[in-house]
Amino acid sequence: MNINRVEFIITQQCTGRCKHCSVGDKVDKQGHLEYDKLRGLLTKLGKRYDITSVMCFGGEPLLYNSEVKDILAEAASCGIGKRHIITNGFFTSSKEKLEAAVTSLEEAGATDILLSVDAFHQETIPLEQVYEFAKRVKEGNQISIRLHPAWVVNEEHDNPYNNKTKQVLSCFDELKLSVSRGNNIFPAGKAVEYLSEYFPEQELNLDFHCGDAPYTSRLDQVDTISISPKGDVFVCCFPIGNVYQEDINTILDRYNPYEDPMMSRILEEGVKGLLLYAGEQGIELDLTKYHSACGVCREIVDKMSRKQHFCE
Repeated sequence: MNINRVEFIITQQCTGRCKHCSVGDKVDKQGHLEYDKLRGLLTKLGKRYDITSVMCFGGEPLLYNSEVKDILAEAASCGIGKRHIITNGFFTSSKEKLEAAVTSLEEAGATDILLSVDAFHQETIPLEQVYEFAKRVKEGNQISIRLHPAWVVNEEHDNPYNNKTKQVLSCFDELKLSVSRGNNIFPAGKAVEYLSEYFPEQELNLDFHCGDAPYTSRLDQVDTISISPKGDVFVCCFPIGNVYQEDINTILDRYNPYEDPMMSRILEEGVKGLLLYAGEQGIELDLTKYHSACGVCREIVDKMSRKQHFCE
């Protein structure tokens, strides 16, 4: 492991109901991350690795602003330079609570906010209140804020959702905010149900290994870990321990992907090997339902985790 980034999934609860959401049916089915149960985690990691980035997201993370504040404050105290939040900007209808939340983020040392605004979010989230959030952050001049729209296929693709997203973005012109690039929707969660027509059919590459696609890395070259609301520590979609139950150093010291039957099969044979392993365990998948090798992998890991939990 050479960890340089730690991601905190604050909650799967959300104020939106977006058609492109990769979380899908898991929305609202978990609680929230409890900072008191992992206090000092970033300090320990900072002594062991060169952590350069911390990200808080969800769900809607600012529904639990105090947890976000405490995580970012610890990150700042450790000298972690990038302290990011992804939010849809709608976590309260109260101007007073909005002001208090932004002030607490400023005091905690947040450096960047990615504001999710697009055709999908604005189907259920009031644009006016999101604008007020963006305006307050911009006026505070302490936290960098960028618009973070999700694009169907890519920004250049001509479709009704992208055209609507461009209209939504134009509503923020007066604030002169920059716009992030490359946040293209991938077929997972609700996106498979609502947006499949935009994803071209293609043969699954079952020789796929972690690290072959964007946002992935080899399981024996880990640079990012994620922590779920329940305290589970993830390498990609693989749970490797729980920080509510064990010390983070104990979890990382134990990590060896070549001793895990699923991870080792991916490392040595790609997703094809993982699929064969799943079959050996009595798990069969209809591959026509999946748009990517990553989707196959995540489904197998989820089914195996549930099977092991049931057996226990």
